[in-house]
Amino acid sequence: MDFIHCAKEELRKLRQLYAAQVNLRSAQMLVQEPGGEGTDEQRRRYRTQAIYLQKKTQSLDLRIACVLNALCVLDPEEKQIL
Repeated sequence: MDFIHCAKEELRKLRQLYAAQVNLRSAQMLVQEPGGEGTDEQRRRYRTQAIYLQKKTQSLDLRIACVLNALCVLDPEEKQIL
């Protein structure tokens, strides 16, 4: 496996990953738990959506961390090119 090639490809996607991270965090803030008048179905839907967004955000955070760690593989000339 060509790790340098993989690192370059992931680095090219870094801006998109950051944008996705911001969008996911915004979506998490918009998801609101139904108040006292919410039905059981609404509460269940809220919990399902909140858990989904949390897992998606954690996954994206890990991917961004991997990309940033991949920068360590590149030499200074390659970093400048990218």
